[in-house]
Amino acid sequence: MTFVERLVRKIDDAVAPEGPLLWRGNIYSIYPANPVFFPHDEAFYFYHMARPTLEFFLNRRVTLWETGRPYHREDLIEIFPRDGGVVTHEDRFHLTHLADQLPDTPVPIRLDVITRRSFAATGRSPLVLKDRRDPNRQIRLRRTPLGYAVPAGLAGGGWHVFSRDSAGARPEPVLGPLTRPPFAIELLRVERSEFGFRE
Repeated sequence: MTFVERLVRKIDDAVAPEGPLLWRGNIYSIYPANPVFFPHDEAFYFYHMARPTLEFFLNRRVTLWETGRPYHREDLIEIFPRDGGVVTHEDRFHLTHLADQLPDTPVPIRLDVITRRSFAATGRSPLVLKDRRDPNRQIRLRRTPLGYAVPAGLAGGGWHVFSRDSAGARPEPVLGPLTRPPFAIELLRVERSEFGFRE
């Protein structure tokens, strides 16, 4: 199975068709890791892929995520209201044919599979929050002398726990008991896979 086939199969298996799929970066250099840019060399481009490549093989929309900074978990909560995925890589180009570069080990491309859960206060009790997609699933806060504690088991299974004080508030990591019942509890899980040209 080729490098691209392995990546495409993982996306097909792990990211639901209705979920957002983002491409972060420009052109991914399959080989070498630090390429020298040749504008008129067709063979050179054979070793590169970009967002349209994935759209072709997946037959689904892949959105370009234009950001020049590393992303944080809080960013993923805002961008992904539901499950999805991010394909990301290093942009490492030398924009001159005069650069003295030798081929080296390719840098892997990464797939982050995003799983999301969002629990909102019901209004009946500030201690009970229900899953927006599945009302049968709920979180029950516990009142303690230090504040309102989320169930200890939420942090298991790779979940990161955040709270919102209001509808437009930025999610904040839950590091201990909350001073007041939250407007919402946001759960985020990121599972990373790496795919190298030579494995």
